[in-house]
Amino acid sequence: EKHVSVQALRGGYPVILSNVNHFYLDQSYNYHPDEPGLTWGGIVDEFASFAGYPAKMCPVPADGKGQVIGLSGHVFAETLRSPEQLQRYLYPKMFGLAERAWNAGETYSQAKFNLVIGERELPALVGNCDFHMRQPGIVAQKGKVKMNSPYKNAVIRYTLDGTEPTADSPIYVKPFATDAKEIRARLYYLGKQSVTSILYVK
Repeated sequence: EKHVSVQALRGGYPVILSNVNHFYLDQSYNYHPDEPGLTWGGIVDEFASFAGYPAKMCPVPADGKGQVIGLSGHVFAETLRSPEQLQRYLYPKMFGLAERAWNAGETYSQAKFNLVIGERELPALVGNCDFHMRQPGIVAQKGKVKMNSPYKNAVIRYTLDGTEPTADSPIYVKPFATDAKEIRARLYYLGKQSVTSILYVK
């Protein structure tokens, strides 16, 4: 209730929203230690920006005097070291911001949005600019290791000896049994690679 944007709406002013939890694009994609970006305001990935519904962040007063007229994404430069890093901050987070700025109501489901990104938007960026690559997931259940990919046509490569996965590491195909205590996996897709997912097994 005390947020400045809400106060502005109540005063009848037009408002442009840039909420840190949704639209600060220099916030890290996740808490992985190798992932660049800041975390003071939480993490912001393409799903956080996609979930930045104006009506939820800043409800319009009942009298309707104020109005949300736009959204704004921000990138602060203190962590930037190259143009490519800036591009990785922007893409694919920008797609979520663009979707909410274009249509403030619900459009895609999160699963459909992820499919659009993986099969349409990211391939269109290849050769034009750099972009961030999501990590694979790893779980150990009932004596078997399972991995999953955020993108259908991506490749997961893994190691069981604590070393970093490379382009020559085994490809994950299906769940497998192992007594390894440290499992590492990396996603390869469209010529890009993710940071390494690590699972320590007790």
